[in-house]
Amino acid sequence: MNAIILAAGNSLRMYQTGANIHKALLPIQNIPNIERTILMLQFCNITEIIIAVPYQCTLFDYLAEKYSCKIIYKKKECANTLHTINDILTYIDDTFIIEGDVVLAKNIFDIFENSTYYVMKYPKPEIDDWHPVLNQDGNVSTFQISQENTAAIFGISFWAHKDCPLLISHLKQKAAIYDIQDPGIFWDNNIIEILDRISVKTYEISADVACEMNTYEEYKFAQEICKSAIYGSLFFDNVTLRTENDIHFKIFHSTEKKANIYWLDQLFNYYGEELFKDSRYLAYEDFFSTNEQVFIIKIGSLEVGFFSFVHEKKYILLRRLYVSSNSRNKHIGTQIVRYIQLYSKFNSKEFRVNVYDDDAEKFYNHLGFKLKFKTFGLEV
Repeated sequence: MNAIILAAGNSLRMYQTGANIHKALLPIQNIPNIERTILMLQFCNITEIIIAVPYQCTLFDYLAEKYSCKIIYKKKECANTLHTINDILTYIDDTFIIEGDVVLAKNIFDIFENSTYYVMKYPKPEIDDWHPVLNQDGNVSTFQISQENTAAIFGISFWAHKDCPLLISHLKQKAAIYDIQDPGIFWDNNIIEILDRISVKTYEISADVACEMNTYEEYKFAQEICKSAIYGSLFFDNVTLRTENDIHFKIFHSTEKKANIYWLDQLFNYYGEELFKDSRYLAYEDFFSTNEQVFIIKIGSLEVGFFSFVHEKKYILLRRLYVSSNSRNKHIGTQIVRYIQLYSKFNSKEFRVNVYDDDAEKFYNHLGFKLKFKTFGLEV
């Protein structure tokens, strides 16, 4: 599995409306947007990333060294995405194709069995939105181009291995027909003719987790939704993670005090302690701080653990992480820590953890954490 990022456009509308750099390199929370996309792809173990960039544009060259991306320069005379992608067709094989103006507020990449279009109900529909029309099998049969308030194609698609030979052959044929200098030709407009021979599904995402930006006004909106995701619970809530041994699990934000106390009690029991050591009444706030976010871990419908962290001024602190015994040793904890690390990076903040025993210390040392503090205490 790999990914292609199409960033070969000239960002003319963005420059005209206030930007001073290519839109793919505009910073979102102090990180160039294209790097955010790369980091999310790499989190999903998609490490082969091909980036199509403008002719003789060296602005993206640093990504080859920093992230081992392959940089492909479009031809000087090329004015459309069909011919841009025609030069990199050999890379399409179980491939995500991502438009360079896509901004992700959280990680929405997943693994699909079928070729798949990401779709969204846009907050402000436009007259040229492409709305998939599904047949009785749930496959895309055609598109309706209109301003309707229904799900329309978003700037990410996935192309499964079984469909790639036909897709590649078809795009080659279309590139041979259309003028390389015609700016009105788009690679994905040419898929309609083969939809009856491939099974293309849709995957709907909400408008608060991603957007596209072509103007400076849209860039400011992109910054806002990413900020909201970081400082709220959206970055983690309803996220699917996958371990190296192909275990799928989901994370859900939990405000249910009873459920949170239950899992905290399980954590205390694991360390041989009692949550309620005496009969005095303890409020929820005695266990969880007001700025602490709690998340439940599920495999299917089964709850298997929880974690919580606090968002401090200069760092993110993972306060608690617990996975039940029957779900341990499946790398669930490792993936959660990696995802919080990604979250911390997008915040430009240090990631700290609380460690309570030797096993936990070994676990975090293995993940690259270094000892920074020691805690001393007196028994009462």
